[in-house]
Amino acid sequence: MKKALIAGCILSGLAASAAPSVALPPFTITGRVVNYGRQSVSEVSSGNAEIRAYKSDGTLVARSQIATEENLVENYRLVIPLSSSESPTSASVGEKLSFQVQQQDVVYSAPGMFEIDSSIVPGGVARMDVMAAADSDGNGVADEYEALMKDQVAYYRWAEPARYGSLSDAYDKDADYDGDGVSNYGEYVAGTNPFDEKDTFRILHFARAEGGKWEIRFFAHRDRAYTIERTTSLKSDEAPFAQGPFSESAAAPSDKDVEHVPAADVGVRSVFVLPAPSIAPTQFFRVNVQ
Repeated sequence: MKKALIAGCILSGLAASAAPSVALPPFTITGRVVNYGRQSVSEVSSGNAEIRAYKSDGTLVARSQIATEENLVENYRLVIPLSSSESPTSASVGEKLSFQVQQQDVVYSAPGMFEIDSSIVPGGVARMDVMAAADSDGNGVADEYEALMKDQVAYYRWAEPARYGSLSDAYDKDADYDGDGVSNYGEYVAGTNPFDEKDTFRILHFARAEGGKWEIRFFAHRDRAYTIERTTSLKSDEAPFAQGPFSESAAAPSDKDVEHVPAADVGVRSVFVLPAPSIAPTQFFRVNVQ
């Protein structure tokens, strides 16, 4: 999300063309809008709220009311108009969309990034959870989190000067404080501790299960959305990762696209995937978190 987090999407699945712009089936982005504490939008403020999508030139291309009921897997749905080439009223290949959440006269930044890869086609649907939070420096990280990290940096400089004594006061999202190979920003998205190299988002178990399926086990943090992606090659130019279906048990049909973890439901999660040997004898899987 988290994981998520300058909210935007890069449309990259359509072929650019010099021909006149042609309207294409719209693309739908759906998910949950939450505040920094990962609570529902009703906790951001009371009353009606909506999420808006803008082109880089400031043009509003889509808007959606946000449902305020608790424990919804999705509370908004943005229908993004698409065209085959640049258009003043729709999005096209390569354009980046920014998102804002507006509550009456109050506008919240929506940190996070969501990239639509070449496997996504017009008429498709993608999941993006959006965090409505203050981001005064525009670095994609909520101000509340940066304040917390500033206190953490001060503590660790005092507690472990040999390791952290050289850290600056300012939070650096591109750094890797604990040296575990995941940036501070990546830990922010995943919900892991940037000062603990043992606390990382990773696959804990991958093994054969019943019915030809494979079990993928990972630790799920509160109020995140997890998707399973697969590819037939680790060379990105040959076969980019694409989101695929999974199930919650080996016996259940593979009909889930997103595993949403409620705020109180934290712990080890198992999902089951069914490889398709007819596509390729070797396939690779990964877990994505928002």
